[in-house]
Amino acid sequence: MNRPLKIHFPLLGFNLSGGVRVIIRLANGLVKLGHEVRITVPASRSLPPFPLDPRVQLAALGKPAGTRIRAMVRLGLESAGWGDVLVATGFKTPFLLGFSRTLRRRKTPILYLVQGYEPVTHIGQGVLSRMNRRLARRSYFWADERLYVSHFIAEKVGLDKEPKIVSPGIDPSVFFPVAREFRTPLRVGVIAHHRHFKGFDLFLDALSRLSDIRPRIEVQILETEKPRQPFPEGVHIQKISDDRQLGDFYRHLDIFVFPSRMEGFGLPPLEAMACGCCTVISDCGGVREYARGDENCLLAPAGSSEAIASAIHRLVDHKDLLTSLARKGLETASRFTWDQTVESFERQARCLFENHRGEDKWQPEEK
Repeated sequence: MNRPLKIHFPLLGFNLSGGVRVIIRLANGLVKLGHEVRITVPASRSLPPFPLDPRVQLAALGKPAGTRIRAMVRLGLESAGWGDVLVATGFKTPFLLGFSRTLRRRKTPILYLVQGYEPVTHIGQGVLSRMNRRLARRSYFWADERLYVSHFIAEKVGLDKEPKIVSPGIDPSVFFPVAREFRTPLRVGVIAHHRHFKGFDLFLDALSRLSDIRPRIEVQILETEKPRQPFPEGVHIQKISDDRQLGDFYRHLDIFVFPSRMEGFGLPPLEAMACGCCTVISDCGGVREYARGDENCLLAPAGSSEAIASAIHRLVDHKDLLTSLARKGLETASRFTWDQTVESFERQARCLFENHRGEDKWQPEEK
């Protein structure tokens, strides 16, 4: 019988993001399967934004007011001191884990959970942004193995002929449908993120193209961060504090719009499908794991606000299509579960550990 693994997730900090949601879901699921799991984060960013199983060890490094640079140094010094498998979670962590491994003379395998293609998402023109893009491209080589959330991301990285895919799932106790009738005005919603690749500007431009049907729609915007520009007049602004409120937000909508330019997976549309929404999705890469245009959603070319506007207009004019797509989306979402995600991740972590088991001649430094 296989012994439980010690799986270590060193992070540069918690934030309210889909990537952190996946990490916490994996950690929770792995301890339920009997494994020991540790998440190490800087003390300044150590408050989990999603429910964390108390059996997951949470190690906070440094002081609450510590700097990001000091946190990175601490991660580099200490991360390889615990664990059978080290999980890299962002483009800086493979370097830090590799340094820590060398410093401590360990050969603990590094598994890189690749959730996005960071050479593209770091789009700034400054020296730091250019350096980050170069580091991001090199980071994939520093892992012993890579695990991708979608085939799209695996193709962008381009290092694995037979990539291993572990797609995120849906929690049916949080994201579930209710009986609904699609009545005018139809409620159209979006999540406001202000990073360029998230495409919120595309949604606003699409909205400006829908003046002829504005009386037939009610626009709901979920605000996740301080707005960088005024929202249009006549829209309803929502704020939430947990996943259950996010589920309520989706259930209150008839149409959910996902305007991203690029996504590693794109979990929000799948969550919206699980809540019975019809979805308009930019063809931004990772969504192809579940999005099928004119079958379970309407797909718009990535970066096209005109196509987003046209898709919304089409749904407002054809409620039979809206009903059909929502029903098919619900069926699609039911096939993505966190249990499957955790089991797939565990299988890959176990395989990596067994393949490297005889290589580490030093005993783990337990803390």
